[in-house]
Amino acid sequence: MGAGSAEEPSEEIRLARVALVAEICAAMRDAAVAIAFADDVAELIATSSRDSFHDVKKATHRAVEAFVEGLTERNDESGEGNVNVNAANALKKHARALCAAVLPDARHRHSQTRLSCLRAVSSLVPFLSVAEMEELVAPGVQPMCADRTPGVRLALHEALARWIVSAETSDESGALVAEAPDGSSADAAA
Repeated sequence: MGAGSAEEPSEEIRLARVALVAEICAAMRDAAVAIAFADDVAELIATSSRDSFHDVKKATHRAVEAFVEGLTERNDESGEGNVNVNAANALKKHARALCAAVLPDARHRHSQTRLSCLRAVSSLVPFLSVAEMEELVAPGVQPMCADRTPGVRLALHEALARWIVSAETSDESGALVAEAPDGSSADAAA
């Protein structure tokens, strides 16, 4: 479905395609199924990130968040999310490339696009190493420190606070360990 999306002349069809990817990711309730299609979905999202239409960019950011959510198993009784080892590995495999794909949008002229970019990056941060944060994320979000929109600056500083706290729970490889809502590490939950 997403093959050739970059060549599609209609903005509305490109938007519908990336929205479909996000909906499929969000609808996946079985992480094993999501893992099986992770490479293809990550490639579709990365391709969509190069679209110049701002609505497609925001839909791509939502697709990144849905991709992470789709690889997060949900506990039916509590609704809490836990990341199993295979899903965490799939997310670690694609997090850097997806982050690199969406980070140019941190400089987009629309503040809502910059905010959605920040949300997408934030969803990937738990699966990035500290080195990747220093090399990729910090320079990518740096322009937001002086953003002309106060809401963007506020969202960045709130995200930075969450990222710093999560960096304290990094594992021995330098990868951040995603925390379950109850405060336990996701790797321990797997």
